[in-house]
Amino acid sequence: MKTFQEALAICEKEKDGFYLSAFMFQAWLGQLLLDAAAQYAEKKDPRDRSMQNGQAWRAFLDLFRRPAVQTPESSNQPPSTSSPPPPALSDSDLPHILSDLLRFAGCDDPMSEWLANAAIPLSIEHDCTGDYIGPKSLATARLPKEAADLARRSIARWCDWLDACIHYRTHQFWHLAPACFDPDPEKRELALLGTIQRHAAGQTESSRARWQSHFSEAAERFKDSPKWSTLGKAMSAQSDRLWPYHDIDAIIISLWPLLKKHNWTYRDLLNVASEIISLSSINHKRSTINYPLDSEQSLATYCTNVLGLRKSAKGVTAKTGKPPGHDIALRFFTKP
Repeated sequence: MKTFQEALAICEKEKDGFYLSAFMFQAWLGQLLLDAAAQYAEKKDPRDRSMQNGQAWRAFLDLFRRPAVQTPESSNQPPSTSSPPPPALSDSDLPHILSDLLRFAGCDDPMSEWLANAAIPLSIEHDCTGDYIGPKSLATARLPKEAADLARRSIARWCDWLDACIHYRTHQFWHLAPACFDPDPEKRELALLGTIQRHAAGQTESSRARWQSHFSEAAERFKDSPKWSTLGKAMSAQSDRLWPYHDIDAIIISLWPLLKKHNWTYRDLLNVASEIISLSSINHKRSTINYPLDSEQSLATYCTNVLGLRKSAKGVTAKTGKPPGHDIALRFFTKP
């Protein structure tokens, strides 16, 4: 579905409004990916980046705001700069949108994979706490008001985990495919097309179809542009960018939603990350924990100066070394 009109036509044909939601989800996720890439490409200093600050939830609310009702008289008037913003999502909207999100996450679509991946930690969190959508909250989901509150909390939390998934994959891609992070957004687009083509053998049929459609459109748009050569260069480009702490980066970025929710201190994060490493095979060759997990100060500096992550509030370190959410973190990274 390339246009709103095409999505609407499918809805009418199938007698199913889901396809309009799916079209909006694709646009929402695509913009989040573009924005994350822009953070890395256009802000070379990680301290200038803004990662995992509620981007997905804010964009979701903006996308699904209901249009303001217009009277015949007002529709002919130019928009007023003092007009109030469109109303936020109503409670009655939320369970239906959550249902469409869950359905979309199971679709055979490249964008659906992002929601499916973010649903894994959300599911673990539900299993450990009983909060959010899942088997343990079915009774709550049957009550109208409670169901709306549950849907809002679940979507907002899903968005937190989505921010973390997008951040980590962008961070990973920045190391493995630096050609895709040119300051020029058009060159980024072409480099991404070239990089995807390079790995075409492992793609699903829907991914290949999506690539072919994008490639054909880009070929026409850039046929007379010197930027077109960026695609070919990306197909053969090799990365020489070192990534010495990839395992630690994965842990920190992935657990940031837990740090934010429970207001972990950097000492809490250090304790949890160190335990994950000691219990898993991530660093089985290490006999000791090294930088950036050698001290609380090292970790705080690393989060800000390398990962673009910073705490917004001062917390209290758990005396046991096991802060709230500790069990969720271990379930996420270690086998039962």
